[in-house]
Amino acid sequence: MEMKSKFFSELSTRELYEILKIRAEIFVVEQNCVYQDMDDKDYDSLHIFYEDGERVVAKEIEDTP
Repeated sequence: MEMKSKFFSELSTRELYEILKIRAEIFVVEQNCVYQDMDDKDYDSLHIFYEDGERVVAKEIEDTP
């Protein structure tokens, strides 16, 4: 497992897809929170995530000023 940290503009299409997929699994499916997840904060945030091969397995966002 490898930890990575990237700003939005540095994410590959595959990384972005995997990040959005795991967020949907956690917030929508597991926590049953149906709300607008895309709030434009991702553009200015540092994305910290763990990859296991090609799959993102954990993620957090650190807001940046």
